[in-house]
Formats: sequence, structure tokens, C-alpha cells
Amino acid sequence: MSKIILVTGANQGIGFQFAKQLGELGHTVYLGARDIKKGEEAVAKIGLKNVHPLLLDVTKEESIKESVKKIQQEQKHLDVLINNAGIAKYEGKPEVDVDLLKDIFDTNVFGVVRVTNAFIPLLKSSSSPIVLNVSSTVGSTGFVSDPNTTANSFLSYAASKSALNTYSILLSHLLQDVKVNFVSPGYCGTNLNNFAGTLDPKDTVKLMVERVVFAETTGQFYDYDGSKLDL
Repeated sequence: MSKIILVTGANQGIGFQFAKQLGELGHTVYLGARDIKKGEEAVAKIGLKNVHPLLLDVTKEESIKESVKKIQQEQKHLDVLINNAGIAKYEGKPEVDVDLLKDIFDTNVFGVVRVTNAFIPLLKSSSSPIVLNVSSTVGSTGFVSDPNTTANSFLSYAASKSALNTYSILLSHLLQDVKVNFVSPGYCGTNLNNFAGTLDPKDTVKLMVERVVFAETTGQFYDYDGSKLDL
């Protein structure tokens, strides 16, 4: 059955693959992008009539309100919200740049909260609503407890994903009529890490679409292959 799906931060990388592959399965997909020109270019590259560009800056309340209005007018409900938009920056010293920390949290945590809050009414109009938050294993306390963890170089990013994980679990308790899960997409080669990742987002997203996006669980942390991760 075809679903109405919104993917944030979808003009490139993992989000682009979500939009493309879900669109290829026949779902109606809104490809969220903070730069509408880049969103339109991404949609043109996908080349499917059921994938639509959507101006959506997760750090701007007005942008979010307009995106809700558009989907409300065109679809009346939203079945799946994939909160994918995220930013990261290398940090290799113990003195944390507070402004950078704020910027990363503004997108990776507050952005997810803003978008989810705004779309809850449309999600509740769906017969089987889903929220999937794209997180990371660096948000796991088990992963970062290793003194030699690679997360040492991305403190603000890791902290933001840890906060996102906790938010996702608690949201799953509070939104009992909505399935809320979160997933690590693996170390993919994307603009987020200057394409240093070892995995192809096309491959990891394929597995996430098959095994994670429509999972019947709630409050679960998944790896991209559908296996369950510890916090």
C-alpha cells in the first residue's frame, strides 16, 4: 500500500537515497531541502512524478509551518516522517566550541523536535504512522566509553546523537499511537564526513527500507541492517 512520506535533508546523501528508493517503490515522497533549488535538482535527478521537492529548513519555524501546510493541503495526512537532516564537524580538542555545539544541536536535536512537533497532527491522521530518526552509533554510551573511540573527534555531533536517542525513546512512550524508532545508517561516504565513509548510502538505505522503515516495533535502536543496537 502506497504511503505518504516526508524525508528531511534529502537533496543528497542518505536522505536522497531514502527519497529515491521509497519513490521507486511507489510511495508518494516529499524530498525536504533547505535550499529549494537543490531540492528541485535532486527530484529531477530521481525523475519520478511521485517524488516532490519541499522547502524545509529544520532550524526555521516558519519554513516548517509552510511545509506542514503544503502536505496538509495536498495529502491531508502523513504516514512516515524520516528525520534525516543533520550536520557534523571535526573537533579534536577538549575545549568545546559552545557556538558550534549550539549549531549542531539546533539541527540534529532541536530540528528533529521542531519538525516532529509540527507534523504530529498529520501523523495522527494516518492509520499507521511512523517516525524514524536517523541517528548514529556515536550516540551510544557503550560506543563512546572506549577511550580510543572515533567519537573523540566529533564531540558535539556525538552528544547530539545521544540526545536524539533519548528523545526517540521517550517520544515512543508518549506517542503511543505512533511507531517511533531510530537507526544508525552506518559509516557512509557522504558530504557529512567529506566522503570518508566506507559504506555506500545506496546499499545501506536499501537495507533500511527493507528492514527498518516499516518495522512493527517502537522505541527501538536499529543498525542499518535491521539488527538491534544497545544504547
